[in-house]
Amino acid sequence: MKLKIVIIKIFIAIIFLTHQNVIAGPPFLTDDPEPTELNHWEFYLSSVSTFFNNNAVGTLPHIDLNYGAFKNAHLHLMVPLNFSYDNIQKFKYSYTITEIGIKYRFLEESENYPQLGIFPALEIPKSFKLNEIQVFLPLWMQKSFHKVTTYGGVGYWIIPGKENLNWIFAGWQIQYNINDIISQGVEVIYHTKQSNEDIQQLSINFGGNVNFNRNFHFLYSIGHSLTGNNCFLAYFGILITV
Repeated sequence: MKLKIVIIKIFIAIIFLTHQNVIAGPPFLTDDPEPTELNHWEFYLSSVSTFFNNNAVGTLPHIDLNYGAFKNAHLHLMVPLNFSYDNIQKFKYSYTITEIGIKYRFLEESENYPQLGIFPALEIPKSFKLNEIQVFLPLWMQKSFHKVTTYGGVGYWIIPGKENLNWIFAGWQIQYNINDIISQGVEVIYHTKQSNEDIQQLSINFGGNVNFNRNFHFLYSIGHSLTGNNCFLAYFGILITV
């Protein structure tokens, strides 16, 4: 019964979305420890893609929903429609996973200390096989200085499968709020090998957000690899807050 009530609230909130001031995480791959405010919502409709020399992978689109269910914590749900393209199999489009998680901030920011939080997440395959669930265990931190906000951290991916490797993701971002409408930032991200055939990679992203009003925002980032596989990164999306 309680689950049914929560589901109803989610759909009502999507329809009647109306306040959230701080935007962090998307459009960057690096996340932050700050949860959605208590009893508030974030609804993202976005696309994130990676383009290589002869192929591309990404989401088109993905829906990302966060709800501030508790003080210093929010619940997270992401449903992506995935695409891939290469010269052999051409274009493929499918729904493959559902991501759920909870962000918990265990240390609030003060004048002398950054805020700290964790954001464990599960990526559950469409077939719902327990031995194929992927797990992400990150630690994030953030500190603000007037118009500048900087955040980042490190996370560990647990990936089942004989050909896969557990791998580490690390990133750091700095963002400047030019005014109440526009923010611009840059991030550097790194990951270790994701398979025996893969190589570690360092990339850089530039992006930001445009706040049309307190409830409707446009987010974007573009970037490129610095080492490892030669690739181009892109994120575009809208955020509705209530």
